[in-house]
Amino acid sequence: MSDIKIYLDLSEEIQQLLADNGITIEDILRHENIDVSDVKKGVMPQNCGENNRDKGLVTFILASSFLLAKIGCAISTALNSSSGKTVNESKEHLGKDVVIFKFTLEVTINKQDSTR
Repeated sequence: MSDIKIYLDLSEEIQQLLADNGITIEDILRHENIDVSDVKKGVMPQNCGENNRDKGLVTFILASSFLLAKIGCAISTALNSSSGKTVNESKEHLGKDVVIFKFTLEVTINKQDSTR
């Protein structure tokens, strides 16, 4: 089975959480014994146009497609434990060999009691 590219779209809060805790995506995958071909930095497929070069580099993983669910679950679980907050995960397939995982922290807004 050939490898697919799994792009990780990590919110700024998640990137900061990883940096603050000294955790990398490679650390998470290694901890979960997930063997991937490679973890690299690159440009998101939809960001390849001239107008989007300022979006910066993102992490992408080359891995067998049968590891897709395991990779998403491992990253979500690690982020949930590190942050103590709910991590939202979504996935988008761009063709048969490209997937984008998007991870964001759930924001809880405390409403003020209007009777005060």
